Order: sequence, then structure tokens, then C-alpha cells
Amino acid sequence: MTEIELTDKQRRVLAAGRGKPLEVVDPDTQQRYVLVAREQFERVRPLLEGPPAQAPGPRTTPAGPAPERQPLRQRVRELPLPPAVAAEAKRYGKRLGFWRAKHFRELEEQMKLQHYYGGKWIAYLQTDEGPVVVAAADSLDDPSFDQQLSFLTAEERRSVLIDSPSRLFDEESLI
Repeated sequence: MTEIELTDKQRRVLAAGRGKPLEVVDPDTQQRYVLVAREQFERVRPLLEGPPAQAPGPRTTPAGPAPERQPLRQRVRELPLPPAVAAEAKRYGKRLGFWRAKHFRELEEQMKLQHYYGGKWIAYLQTDEGPVVVAAADSLDDPSFDQQLSFLTAEERRSVLIDSPSRLFDEESLI
């Protein structure tokens, strides 16, 4: 992974955010990026990279122990709220007549699920801190989905909810 050093100004802005993800923009291309702490990145890395590539053909002898995958425990509240998602949540919440902060926060969490996990299958736990995604894959048949669920305790397995949220701002019909 390429590494760059922060400027003093960038370091101050990060410190002011107290560990929360920071949105940055490339002034030349207007491409937006999210700067997150390494620990946060490692939690969502399996989702971003997908399942490891498999070599073609059957394997008769293992090349060594399989790499240990880390459990996915992504608190939806900790995901950055992109400005377009925030604006849509505010607009839609007003249309529904929401006026309590709790309702807006829950709406934002649902829209974050759609933004980050739309079109995928997810397993999540509903906690006092909001939804926590514990597994994500393109298909329920994907072995990585079951592997991620294997990290759960028996009690968590009984409480897990499985969903496939639609993509936020999706203009293509699946029909």
C-alpha cells in the first residue's frame, strides 16, 4: 500500500475530528476519498477486497494453513456519512414528518446501509448503538459469508438479521 505523510494542517484537522473518518477531495479531479484510521480500515477491508482469488484447477495438497480472516464488525454509525446521503436523509425525513433526532439518525443508518452495502447480502445485529454488520457478500452462496458468520457466538447467531438492501440512488431496475 502506498504511504504519504500528512502535512501539519492535515494532522490538525484529523485531530479535531477525534478519530472519525475524514472526507478529502482531489482539487484537480474533484474525486472524493475517505481517510480512516488503519484499525477502521482493517475491519472493512474484507468487504472492500472481496474473497481471495482462487487458483484455477483442483488442489491436491494444501500449501499451508489458510490465512485467518478477521471478523467483520462494522458499526453503521461509524461509517462516514457522505454529503449526498445526508442531504437525501434530511429531505426524506422532512417529507415523512420526522422531527426527532433519533428518527433522523435511524434514517441515516438505513441510508448508509444502502449506500455502503446496497446490492449485497448482509447479516447484521441490531444493538443499542444501531446496526452492526457482521457479514457481507454478493451472494448467500458465497463461502465467505458463512465464514464471517462463523465468528459469531451462538447467542449472536440467534439474533442476526439477514437483508439485501437496495442500492441508494440506484436508477437501474433489476426487472
